Amino acid sequence: MLNQVVSPLRTVGNSWSQMIQNLFGYMPGPIIYGVILELSGNPKSRLPMMTVQGISIFCVVFLIIARIIMDAEDRKLAKKYGIPPTDPKFKVLRIQE
Repeated sequence: MLNQVVSPLRTVGNSWSQMIQNLFGYMPGPIIYGVILELSGNPKSRLPMMTVQGISIFCVVFLIIARIIMDAEDRKLAKKYGIPPTDPKFKVLRIQE
């Protein structure tokens, strides 16, 4: 993901990436687990752990969808300008679009 960020802004991009990853990746897990455990009423319930692990399946699905969309946009851009996506100029062109 940081390959999409212009070189001078990569340190800022990395900082934002880590902050977002910590806020939305690590923090909600224990909160979701605790809320589901309280709602189930059974301290030995496996439902909270299955829910926390099940959420990661949605993340993988969304990453696959994002990749498919990005590839489709790259093909449109390549067709529009006549530059193959493997050309180094294509990365600059994608940033400018």
